[in-house]
Amino acid sequence: MAKVLERSLYETDYYAWTREQAAALRSMAAARVDTKLDLENLADEVESLGGAIQTPCAARFDASSSIC
Repeated sequence: MAKVLERSLYETDYYAWTREQAAALRSMAAARVDTKLDLENLADEVESLGGAIQTPCAARFDASSSIC
């Protein structure tokens, strides 16, 4: 039987993946996970990566009425 390969959220919806990862980092920060990582700022940075991808795509969508 052929094995169906599942694609990760990272591969299928990068914007949603960045939001999910940022939420996970913020949950870790709220739980005061013992780490040297700056979880809150990392969450902000990861979230902004998704926004940086979404903004140009949205602009192209508005301009051309086609999907990116």
